[in-house]
Amino acid sequence: MDFFGELRGAIRRRCGKVPSEIEEIIEEVTDATIEALKEMNPFLFSWMAGVLESEGCIYIHRMKPNKTRQTITPQHELGIKIACTDRDFVEPFLQAFGGSMNLKKRQRLEWSPVYTWRVYHNKAHNVLVALLPFFRSGNKELQAKIAIQFHEGRTTTYPLTDQELNWRDMHYWLMRYLKGNSSKRGFIGALKLGNIG
Repeated sequence: MDFFGELRGAIRRRCGKVPSEIEEIIEEVTDATIEALKEMNPFLFSWMAGVLESEGCIYIHRMKPNKTRQTITPQHELGIKIACTDRDFVEPFLQAFGGSMNLKKRQRLEWSPVYTWRVYHNKAHNVLVALLPFFRSGNKELQAKIAIQFHEGRTTTYPLTDQELNWRDMHYWLMRYLKGNSSKRGFIGALKLGNIG
């Protein structure tokens, strides 16, 4: 776990939640740290962009309403995942951006163990903003821009309005289409049905 993740955890254990003033300070320091790293070693960020393009996944996860989570409208979550058999390809992301890393042990003798790094929400947004200038793949760059627009443009006032849900769904379906998880017919069909505003 990164330093700021540990700090948030310690504050939550002591106070129950992180005060908004402290959260703002942590975000400012995080942003400043990322900018400093980029200026000191632009080659590192260029390399990271290449790894994310080849081994990574940018996604918007859509969760249906759930009584257990006490949600009455669908929830949308921005995330990034990188999975690789070489820990050295994953470790720099954890050090620079935080998040979590886990090891999935091989299920067959001939398979190699897989290291997976994940970040969500604000941390995922920070990664994309930092690496966007270094992307070389047009598709992955477009995915990053859509993800950034989704994170910066969404509202967090609940319950969500139909307009907000349509706006979120537009980004969700467009991301699926760019990743090859949704056919053009399905995307246009969702638009005609009013799922995309």
